[in-house]
Amino acid sequence: MVIGGKETARTRNLSLHDIQVVFDKLPTLGVTHQVITILKLIVLTACRVNELVSAKWSHIDFDQMQ
Repeated sequence: MVIGGKETARTRNLSLHDIQVVFDKLPTLGVTHQVITILKLIVLTACRVNELVSAKWSHIDFDQMQ
């Protein structure tokens, strides 16, 4: 974090292995199945929590995968 200035953009992406490691650890957190599902959705879609909370089915296009 840069105090009083712009942050440098991050370019690191999680590998499929990294994602699998995260998913394998989720059940050990002691949270509900719903929380695990939400965390997986956030990781897989790269959405912000607010974007998921405010999403409507009309925003989802399964044909175009958008």
